[in-house]
Amino acid sequence: MFGHNIIPRKLVERLSALVVESQESIRYLAAAHIRKNLKHVSITSDIELRAASTVSLRDIQRIFSFFHFFSTDLKLTSSTPGDQTQKYHHAMLLAIAVVYYLRLDAESRAIFLARIQKLPTEQEEAVRLQDVLNNAMDVIISNTEIPLGIAWTRGLKENIFMTLVCSLSQTPLMIIGPPGSSKVSSFVRFILACLPAKSG
Repeated sequence: MFGHNIIPRKLVERLSALVVESQESIRYLAAAHIRKNLKHVSITSDIELRAASTVSLRDIQRIFSFFHFFSTDLKLTSSTPGDQTQKYHHAMLLAIAVVYYLRLDAESRAIFLARIQKLPTEQEEAVRLQDVLNNAMDVIISNTEIPLGIAWTRGLKENIFMTLVCSLSQTPLMIIGPPGSSKVSSFVRFILACLPAKSG
């Protein structure tokens, strides 16, 4: 799907491993969720079948789109100038975070990260998915005007980050959460940042 050797073969293999493990992790977490909440479903094959539909080829296509987006359009990586391999690796991790990681609850995120970090390619890396994501969110939040009295919560950071990324990449986004989880606040911050400044 990259074609014409856009990135080195080793990085293509690394991204493939990340995508395969992410797809499997989401299916694993979905099956665990079904087992926990639908105790009347006793047939294992039925649970696995339901869990399989939680990810699709569209998720893989989004990975390619976001990888390209983070590599070329919105560079939030913290790699040193001229280090293309590190830049691409960070873009891969951000794409994985946006497509898979950020849609999970706290408990599932911990399991997802543990599975990703067991990959041979990721064990060699000092910088992990969460580090790259936190750095990218900090870059965006530090350039966002937050009024006094509004706490810089993790939820606010994530919602502002996703609103910006999905708006710029023209990707549909649904922000779901309980009252008080910074859904409206993050969207209002984004809209205000987009409005032209008043003159005079």
